[in-house]
Amino acid sequence: MGGDYKLPTVLLKRGFSLDTHIFRYKFDDFTVDKDGRYSEGYSYSELTGGNIWHSSVRGLNDPFELYFSPEKNDNPIENYEFYDIFRDEYLRRNALEPEWMVKKAFENVKEDFKKNVIKSVHNGKILDNYLKEVRERLAMACFSERCDSRLMWGYYCKGLKGMCFVYNRQKLIESGLNLRRVEYLDGKPEVNLVRHAYDYKFKKEMGALTAVTTHKHMEWKHECEYRSLMRINNEEGVIRNGFIYKLRHNCVDGVILGKMCGEELKTRVRKFARRNHIKVFMAGADLENYVVSIYQ
Repeated sequence: MGGDYKLPTVLLKRGFSLDTHIFRYKFDDFTVDKDGRYSEGYSYSELTGGNIWHSSVRGLNDPFELYFSPEKNDNPIENYEFYDIFRDEYLRRNALEPEWMVKKAFENVKEDFKKNVIKSVHNGKILDNYLKEVRERLAMACFSERCDSRLMWGYYCKGLKGMCFVYNRQKLIESGLNLRRVEYLDGKPEVNLVRHAYDYKFKKEMGALTAVTTHKHMEWKHECEYRSLMRINNEEGVIRNGFIYKLRHNCVDGVILGKMCGEELKTRVRKFARRNHIKVFMAGADLENYVVSIYQ
C-alpha cells in the first residue's frame, strides 16, 4: 500500500502504518452565535459519535465524476448468460415450453440474439437508467493513504484550519465499511453496460454500477484515495446530498489537528481524545523544507 510514500516518522514511532490505518481530512465547522455559544458540525460529531457522512455523487467536488464510455465488446457476457436473457424473454411468451425446447430455440437464433441484446443495451435507456441509479442510490465517503498532503490540507481543511482523522482499517471493516481503492486513468473509464444490465437483473448486484465510482482522472492521483460505497435502501430509494452512516464502535486511533484550526475545536478534541485513549498530533507548515510537518 502507498507505493513509495512513507508515513511521517512521528506516526510510525507511535505504532501507525499504511497497512493498519487510513486518513480522512475534515475542516473546522464549529460555529459561534452572537452570544458566544458554539455549535459543533459534522466534523466533530464524526469523531465523538462515529457518524461518517456519505455524500451523494452530486455532492462531490470533481465535476467529472461518473463520466465514462460504454465498453465496445462483441462478447460482453458469457453464452450461458445470453441464454438466461433469452430464456427469460422466451418463457414470458411460452410459459409451458420444456427446457430442451427453449435451448433449441436459442441455438437457432443465438448469434443474432446476442447482437440484438448488445445493440438494444447501447442504444436504449440502459445508460440513462444507469446514471440515474448511481446518483439516486449510491453514496460514498472518501479516505486517503496520505496525511501530510499540502494540497489536501489546503482545500479540504481550508489551509490547516481543520483536522485529519487516523482511522483503524480493521475497525472500519468490522463496522461495516468496505474500502475500495480509487484507480486513476488518463481518460474516461469504460463500463460494460451489458454486464451491468445482466448482473443487476439476474443477480441483483451493483456490478459495474459501483466500479465506475472508483475511477478518477490522473490529475487527482495525489489524493491516494479510498472510498466507502453505500447503497441506499430506504423506502423512497432516493438520496439528495447524502446520509450519515453510524459506525458500530469508535474507529479513530488518532487525530492530527491543523495548526490554524480554532482553539475551541483543539480544546474539545484533546479533551475527548484523553478520555478515549486517542493520540493527538499537530500539522503545520514547515516553510524551510516546504512540507506539511506532522509532530506532537
